[in-house]
Amino acid sequence: MHKIDWRSPAEYRFLQNYDRAGFAWEIVRRNRDYCREYKKILLTKPPDPLLVESFVKRWGLRFRL
Repeated sequence: MHKIDWRSPAEYRFLQNYDRAGFAWEIVRRNRDYCREYKKILLTKPPDPLLVESFVKRWGLRFRL
C-alpha cells in the first residue's frame, strides 16, 4: 500500500485544482461503507431505484451508474 505523509502539504497539492465534486469524490472513494453500497447498487440490473434514492440521501452524491 502506498504510504503518504498526511501532514505534508505537498502530498495534497493535486487537490488544489479540484472542484467541489472532485474533492467530494476523493473523500468518499476512500470510505468502505460508500464503496460497499455503491457496489451493491451496481450488482442490481437495472439498478434498483429505491436503493439509488437511499444511497443519494445517505451520501448526498449522485453519479452515473
